[in-house]
Amino acid sequence: MADMNDRLYMLLMSLLPRKRVGRMIGALAGWTGTNPLSRWMVRRFARRYQVDLSELAVPLEEFPNLASFFTRRLAPGVRPVDPDPRAVVSPVDGIVGAHGRIAHNVCLQAKNIRYTIDELLGGRQDALPYYDGTYVTLYLSPRHYHWIHAPVEGDVIRYHHIPGHLFPVNPAAVGHVHGLFAVNERVISTIRLNQPGSPEVKVVKVGAIGVGKIRVVYSERTTNRPGQFEREERITPPYHIDKGAMLATFELGSTVVLVFPKRMVELVPMKPGMELKVGQRIGTLIARE
Repeated sequence: MADMNDRLYMLLMSLLPRKRVGRMIGALAGWTGTNPLSRWMVRRFARRYQVDLSELAVPLEEFPNLASFFTRRLAPGVRPVDPDPRAVVSPVDGIVGAHGRIAHNVCLQAKNIRYTIDELLGGRQDALPYYDGTYVTLYLSPRHYHWIHAPVEGDVIRYHHIPGHLFPVNPAAVGHVHGLFAVNERVISTIRLNQPGSPEVKVVKVGAIGVGKIRVVYSERTTNRPGQFEREERITPPYHIDKGAMLATFELGSTVVLVFPKRMVELVPMKPGMELKVGQRIGTLIARE
């Protein structure tokens, strides 16, 4: 019965003008309207999704609309970052989906559903260094803190925006839409480590129907706008970022896929459904000769 409901839900999603709906949601989230009403919407959202208000940098009453609440900051110190120089940390508060070794160029999305790194990263040339590498998929639900942080220290050297579909990325969609993360709109940040050999981590931010925009800290560009085309650019000069520093944000929850080249990182034991926090160790950099 649950599977049938999921299929009906996805049929409805396939019929909707998802990009237009996403922009409407973004506009609604940014609407201030009459001040009491917009602030009531923020309070209602926080209660509905049981957001931990003790972690907020400012009181709930200071958020004028949902958009400001989606991109909220946390109070200093509530997300300590693992200080070990070899630690790779979670870039988000989120839920572990699939993770592990990339089988040649194939990642697991859900049971019996797979996609290729070529598709995810926008082409074979970009994907080749990640064959037989490692990946982690992290889902941000509406209740989660929506900022994305750097999993390692390094330089952001490339920005790649790939417009695409805006299917939901909730469990129902992940279990039914083949190649979901590789067909939805996404922004890929490439972070080059400051160490011998200079391996590069891909931080893939996947859009969804409810995501008004994806924003990055090193560029003024945003997503989900009419008439956008695929765009890739070098960041000159490179944008240096510390491990755990803010990298990007979703206007409402979505999914992040981390992609590491072969022999770069050894993941800690994780299970699907496990909850992670920003700064929590998810792996260890492998010493390079």
